[in-house]
Amino acid sequence: MALTRHLIRKGMGYSVGYSPTLRKHLLQTVTGIAVRYFEISREEYTTYTQDPSTLDTLATKCKNLGKGSTRFVCSSVLTENTPSQAASYQQLMNG
Repeated sequence: MALTRHLIRKGMGYSVGYSPTLRKHLLQTVTGIAVRYFEISREEYTTYTQDPSTLDTLATKCKNLGKGSTRFVCSSVLTENTPSQAASYQQLMNG
């Protein structure tokens, strides 16, 4: 996976970064069965270094909603993806 400016939030099960191939800032959550990607704004990405607790709340919300989140981009579990989300996942993995 090619996320640049990748920042890991240790102990919280998520990280943030930028995908040049998708041209989006992403929040990556890791659960026992899936790695899921959610779109975040550049401003939200920037708050990570200033106030990571704000992103902790967002990450928890994204984890709980999973693919039902309006921010959901794609998942490592291919059955969770629509065809366009599967294409995004492939771009992430090949980028």
